[in-house]
Amino acid sequence: FFRFLFSCFLLPIFVIISICSLLDVSDLQSDQTIRQFRHVSLAKNWSDAQTYCREKFSDLAAILNAANGTEARQAAGTSRVWIGLFNGTWKWSQDENQLSPGSSSSMFTVWSFNEPQDRKCTLLSKTGFWFAKDCGDLNEFLCYDGES
Repeated sequence: FFRFLFSCFLLPIFVIISICSLLDVSDLQSDQTIRQFRHVSLAKNWSDAQTYCREKFSDLAAILNAANGTEARQAAGTSRVWIGLFNGTWKWSQDENQLSPGSSSSMFTVWSFNEPQDRKCTLLSKTGFWFAKDCGDLNEFLCYDGES
């Protein structure tokens, strides 16, 4: 009976869980090798921060999934920092075709309670939640370095 139970029920579940965990790890590894977050401790408005990131690195940080969120929060330390998300239709500052090909992760968000509001640019807080703020505010910022 236990062999039957294992082969019919537990083994398929174990196989599915194993495959899913392998897929998650490979996505994480490919993101880590491609993108590195860089905390810049200069206070700039969102537009100037974007210009600085594009001149010195690649662009303002795009947080495409939970693993990126953890890395970004660690890179930012205890600072609240601009990231590359801005309003129009809430999109990342780099062109769509520069994001990871075939990825639906551009839809990943971690808005704080009652956000986004009427403001147009996004701050990553030290807790990892996102806040919509006025783009003219001066804040430190997070760039990414690398190709996507």
